[in-house]
Amino acid sequence: MQTDKISASNKKKQIFVPPKQIIGIVVLKYRFYCYICAMFRIVHILFCGLLLCTSVSLSAQSRERITREEYIEEYAPLAIEAQEEYGIPASITLAQGLLESDNGNSRLATEANNHFGIKCKSNWTGGKVYHDDDEEDECFRAYRTAEESYEDHSIFLATGQRYAFLFDLEITDYEGWAHGLKSAGYATNPAYAERLIKIITDNQLYRYDDPLTRRGGTKPGVKTAEEVVKPAPVLYRAPKEYYEWSDGLDIENYTVPMSSIGGYGILLNNGTRYIVAREGDTLKGLSHTLGIGAGRLRRLNNIERGGEITEGDIVYIEEKPHNYLGEQTYYIVAEGDTLAKISQRFGVSVKGLKRMNKAVLGGGEPYAGEELRLM
Repeated sequence: MQTDKISASNKKKQIFVPPKQIIGIVVLKYRFYCYICAMFRIVHILFCGLLLCTSVSLSAQSRERITREEYIEEYAPLAIEAQEEYGIPASITLAQGLLESDNGNSRLATEANNHFGIKCKSNWTGGKVYHDDDEEDECFRAYRTAEESYEDHSIFLATGQRYAFLFDLEITDYEGWAHGLKSAGYATNPAYAERLIKIITDNQLYRYDDPLTRRGGTKPGVKTAEEVVKPAPVLYRAPKEYYEWSDGLDIENYTVPMSSIGGYGILLNNGTRYIVAREGDTLKGLSHTLGIGAGRLRRLNNIERGGEITEGDIVYIEEKPHNYLGEQTYYIVAEGDTLAKISQRFGVSVKGLKRMNKAVLGGGEPYAGEELRLM
């Protein structure tokens, strides 16, 4: 009996746990729980980061690359413009653009609109982007548009003292220009000149150097309005009395469509032919209808890559002049106006507007209320 009492007493002592130990166990379990939660959060963050990186990588891989033919079709007009204004062979400009930008697909071209690999230098005050080249994290110039890159490339060569001797060469001597650029130090690759020459000959870019052969050859090239419509349509500005009694006119410009293509009436604004977009029209669709590359249509109408046309938009089918041919001399900028919108309204190139208004614009967009010269 005594033994049973002692046994029962021992069991009670074994079951009893002091409060301090209970608190310690609870704290320990809580800390363990917090540790598990923290580890779970870390794993969750790492997993989400991995998914994001994978998504970005797949997106970059799935982005459609520009082909060499598409690049030539889109940027040949800018190269020709550089030749006519600065005396740089169009074939050389195009070949450098193709080589330096990987046909427009390089990081510098897609993210900074830098098609020629021009570095910042000490006198550069514009946008900048950093990229590994001959050395790590080098500074390269960044532009708002590809047109700015082409313009800056022309100025870079035309004002660079080490390139001055090139302008004594014949405009059709692309081989001399290629070797001259290499000897002047434009690029460090020892085969730079040979690579330029190969690009020019393989793609017959030399035909852009001579106005008489620009539409020759078998490769896709610049299509002028004469190539779009044969024979070229006859257009004229209607007299005021005709406008007052007639229907189907472009009222703002008093223009009578005298010809059509693919069912679209061809109109005239500031001496430049255009059509009016309809519901459901796209750049790609109009490209097939008009026989003009979608890239060229985009450039002619100041549409950024990825942008589209909408119903009622003016769609120019040839280059705009650099100044206004009408009677209006100045334009007061309205709220929401951009150079692209003003260019479309008056049929004046963005480049022309920039040149006429350098002091006002300062390299940027106009502000509401500012007075812009049109001629």
